[in-house]
Amino acid sequence: MPITEALLEESRDRLTRMVALLGFEAEISASDQEDTISLNLKTEDAGRLIGRKGHCLQSLELLLDRMLRKNHHNVTLRPEAWD
Repeated sequence: MPITEALLEESRDRLTRMVALLGFEAEISASDQEDTISLNLKTEDAGRLIGRKGHCLQSLELLLDRMLRKNHHNVTLRPEAWD
């Protein structure tokens, strides 16, 4: 199943809501990279969002991946400061 613009928008919206509920403000962009949904986060609080050893980021990625699993695509989160 190809990644559609609607699926990218749904992914971006869900992550935006999750991040807002955690008390963060972030700009999120979504793209299709080889059958993987890549979500890029730009926030001033990237360290807290990533967490110790990346645990918070991995947890967010897992939750979002499970929410979108019905579409059979992997999800990758990339905070700007993670590079």
